[in-house]
Amino acid sequence: TRSSMHIAFFWENLADETCITLFEWKYTERNFGVCSAFDKASKEEKSRCLSINVAEDQNPTSSCLLTTGGDRRSRRYWEHMEAAGIDLKSFTEISECPFRGPFYQIMRQFLLAEYVRLTGTAKNVEVVSIGFSGNTNMHTIPQHLADLKDNETKGVMDLWNKVLNDAPPMRHIPVEEIVTQITEVEGVDPGWREYLHERYMD
Repeated sequence: TRSSMHIAFFWENLADETCITLFEWKYTERNFGVCSAFDKASKEEKSRCLSINVAEDQNPTSSCLLTTGGDRRSRRYWEHMEAAGIDLKSFTEISECPFRGPFYQIMRQFLLAEYVRLTGTAKNVEVVSIGFSGNTNMHTIPQHLADLKDNETKGVMDLWNKVLNDAPPMRHIPVEEIVTQITEVEGVDPGWREYLHERYMD
C-alpha cells in the first residue's frame, strides 16, 4: 500500500493468539492530511475527483487520479478495500471521492492492516491513533463528509468506523493518558520526557 505506521506492537490475547496494534503517532502533525494526488491536481483534474461516486461507480479507477494520474504511480487501493472491511456502499450520501481528505491516510492504514493479516503474521490487527487532547483539528470532520454524521459521531475516527464492515474499529488514545501511565511505572528513566520536550517543544 506504500503506507507505513510509526509503531507495530506485538502482543498475545487470553487465547494465546498473536495480535498486532499498529500506531499512528500524531505528535507534531495537526491531522491526517489529504490525498496527495488531489492536493497537487489542477482544477480540471480535481473535477474528476469531485465527480466520483464510489457507492455506485463500478470502476472508480477510471476517474481516480491515483490510478490514472499521468506521471503519478498507479495505485491499486480500490482493488483491496472490500477485503480490508471498507464498505464503499456506506458512502451513498457522498457525491464525490470520500478519500480526498483525512480518510485517505486512514484507508491506507487499514489496507496495511489487512495485508498483515493476509501474510499470516497475525490474524488480529488493529489501527490506533495517538494525539494530544487539545489537537481538535485531528478530529474535525471536513464538509465533504458531513452527510455521514449522526448524533453519535464525535469526530473523523467515529465517522470512519461507520463505514467499516467486519474490521476492528479504529481507536484513539490521548498522549496525556500514555504519559500519565508511563510516569507511574517504577524504574522508568524520566529522561525520555526531557528528550521529547527538547526535541519538539523548544
